[in-house]
Amino acid sequence: MILKLKEPLNLDFTLNSGQVFNWREKEGVWQGFIKGKKVRIKKSGENLFFEGVDKNEISSFFKLEENLDDIYNSVVSKSRDKLVEELLKKYRGLRVLRQDPWECLISFITSQNSSIKTIKKRVKSLYDLNDCFPSAETLSSFSESYFEKIGFGYRSKYIKKTSEIVANGFDLEGIKKKSFDNALEELKSLPGVGDKVAKCVMLFSLDFTEAFPVDVHIERIMKKVYHREKNIQEFAVKRFGSHAGYVQQYLFFSDVF
Repeated sequence: MILKLKEPLNLDFTLNSGQVFNWREKEGVWQGFIKGKKVRIKKSGENLFFEGVDKNEISSFFKLEENLDDIYNSVVSKSRDKLVEELLKKYRGLRVLRQDPWECLISFITSQNSSIKTIKKRVKSLYDLNDCFPSAETLSSFSESYFEKIGFGYRSKYIKKTSEIVANGFDLEGIKKKSFDNALEELKSLPGVGDKVAKCVMLFSLDFTEAFPVDVHIERIMKKVYHREKNIQEFAVKRFGSHAGYVQQYLFFSDVF
């Protein structure tokens, strides 16, 4: 299928930016999964060629309903931040995704104290269980020792316990309807989910565009550039507005890649 793009989209930036871990590129074609479906994508000019999902699914995944230039203009006009303005131009087309919340949650639980290469390896090992991302019910059926055996280390207990909780009715999709603070606290009630992981899930799968996850890269930038070590979430929203999460992703991308 072909989708004529009306919005900027850089596949290389977006799919290799540390917000999703199940995509691989070969000879200009990206292969991965969107909500359990195998997908192949290639961009040529303003045309997006894809197979495996329909137009609505591909548009939702890349949040093509969002006007990226409006977001850029809003951030720049509010912050008057020259560094951010430069990054928005340099990495134009890097979009914040709308992933499946369950896969996003488990992926970021496995991400703790790990490189992106290692995270991708772990996520692939979960896909290898049945050639798609396993449900909470499936993961909860495995023992903690099994996850340790395939390389998840201390994160194994978190995967096991969180899978059990979600399998027993924890409503991830329902969190979208909650306030920012309530959504954050509800996610942090899950084993292995701290502030950073919760905000990653909120930003990359639940449409909380103001979420500003802080890892070691963002912590270093905020300290060096903005002289800020505490209350970073509040500072980011006050400075950058309701799309502070976009700024976080561009800052992170500039530091890591």
